[in-house]
Amino acid sequence: MNTNCLLKFLKRNVVSWTVLITRYVRSGGYSDALWLFSLMQVSGVSPNSFTGVCLLSACTGLGDIWLGRCVHGVLLKSGIEEVHPYVGTSLIHMYAKCFDIDGACRVFHAMSEPGFVTWNAMLSGLVHNRLFRDALRFFSQGTCVPNSVTMLIMASLSNELDSFGLCRCLHGFVVQIGLERDVSVSNSLLDMYTNFGDIDTACLIFERMAIRDLVTWTTMMGAYVLAGHALEALYLFPKAKASGIAPDVVSMVNLLAACGILGNLNCVKLIHSQVNTHGFGFYIPLGNSLIAAYSKCRDMDSAKMVFNIMQEKSLVSWTAMISGYVHNGQAAEALWVLHQMVQTKDVDLDSVTLANVLAACSDLASLELCKQLHGFCIRGAFLLDHSVHNALIATYAKCGDARHANIVFDEISGIDTVSLNTIISGLGINGHGEAAITMFKAMLHDMNAKPDIITYLSVLAACSHSGLVKEGLMIFGRMIQVLEPNSEHCACIVDMLARAGQLGEAREIMYGISGEPSLSAWGALLGGCRLSGEVGLAQFVGEQLLELRVDDDDDVCGHVVVLCNVYASAGMFEEAERLRKKLKERGLAKSPGRSLICCTPTFGVAMRTRAPSQTTQWNMENVTGFGSQEI
Repeated sequence: MNTNCLLKFLKRNVVSWTVLITRYVRSGGYSDALWLFSLMQVSGVSPNSFTGVCLLSACTGLGDIWLGRCVHGVLLKSGIEEVHPYVGTSLIHMYAKCFDIDGACRVFHAMSEPGFVTWNAMLSGLVHNRLFRDALRFFSQGTCVPNSVTMLIMASLSNELDSFGLCRCLHGFVVQIGLERDVSVSNSLLDMYTNFGDIDTACLIFERMAIRDLVTWTTMMGAYVLAGHALEALYLFPKAKASGIAPDVVSMVNLLAACGILGNLNCVKLIHSQVNTHGFGFYIPLGNSLIAAYSKCRDMDSAKMVFNIMQEKSLVSWTAMISGYVHNGQAAEALWVLHQMVQTKDVDLDSVTLANVLAACSDLASLELCKQLHGFCIRGAFLLDHSVHNALIATYAKCGDARHANIVFDEISGIDTVSLNTIISGLGINGHGEAAITMFKAMLHDMNAKPDIITYLSVLAACSHSGLVKEGLMIFGRMIQVLEPNSEHCACIVDMLARAGQLGEAREIMYGISGEPSLSAWGALLGGCRLSGEVGLAQFVGEQLLELRVDDDDDVCGHVVVLCNVYASAGMFEEAERLRKKLKERGLAKSPGRSLICCTPTFGVAMRTRAPSQTTQWNMENVTGFGSQEI
């Protein structure tokens, strides 16, 4: 029955009008609710306090401060004072949500005895308007006893202020006033400690909770995932089901993230079956999480299957597919997805998508495509984002164009550590070791950014590639005074010394720094043996490599092949053949190397009948339709 029919049958008094207005407000029909109020005024019926509360809720829903002030004035003219507890609280809420905190304060101070609901509304309004210090002061000066809603607001304030001290104070206050038994308050404490990375305290709160709801279990799963404890997150799932808690979309997303961390494909498939069993398959966030999880498990066929059956795709869906292909070394397929994305015209590229596309471009080492993407970034104002700037620097460097990498770096406003790490690494891989050292020294003395572990790794690699042994050792000596080196730094120093023929020093440092040498360190020493023709040491290194237990056997195979080449160069063909047989017996084989060859004529991706792997050259105009842009 429509509104006109209802008005005919109902007695037109303030109660019937208020019921109709409330109905529209609760269903989200805020404009219709205000239209009904105008009819109510025309019919000569005056509003009461309940009508005023509904009207103010409609103004809040619309976010229209002008309408809210009009309603406020009408209520005052009708004799409904703003000191009325319900009306006053609704006015405070409306003004705060419409970002007129001064109006909210005027109403609050006009109330003689505001209750705890009104106090909570004012506190929430201050937090909503990002007046965090004022909110903290308001809470400390409060005269009402805080309730669970108050503590939920304060928990969000603690997260906004990024204050771990406030988090602990609130926790103590909750215990002091006896609110720790409230499930919603305990959940907010869990969330607070999770955001601050204090997983131990979060676990302690979780274990002490007598009652746990779905939010409790989901929050704890998310806490474990953020802390990198994927197995613990998975163990909670059967426990939650055993306690009678049915999973929701958020819990499934957390479980898939845990599976992605572990890289366990069977686990992902098991969670995928649970998603289908519970009928969650049509939710876009779950589809995106499935794509990401399958990608991390290197099963791009399953990721593509999930992507194709998704009825609706968001920008995150497209970006997840592009990122998955890039991280699995399938750059051509990533560009093919980009082409399909642009053809749909339903979504626009953002900085995250562009950063992944640039990573694909760097894998293909396509300088022409990089320049065209650079032009598109300029036209779309994407260079305001530091992540795009850094991706462009890295791509130019990997394409062998250090000059353009420097140009992009010089255009960055507000240089940070990531940008400096990227340009130092880019200069290093292109053989500009001295320029990389100069940039590093400038970072130490003239720039606000401070070097981190990645900075030292990049500059040490630059020294290694350029043969700057003395400078590299000096930088490493400076590093060990401020940071603890890891196995990668050790491998860089070993590689630098081994390339310079200083195999004895390299071996001493390898044992002296890391204790147990890593695969990369042994590989660096073996590479030095190959350059120097040290067969005896190379044989010893090879034996050590074969005894290592690593996740990727292909890395070991590559180093053993190097050892075979050392034997062959020394005329020890029987030893080389014996070593190859040993690899074969263990079921190990090195993956063949691949090269990308661009040749003419060009076959663009617009030819839908060709698979991505068959495309011999990529053209940006065919991929995106943007064409080239002069840099």
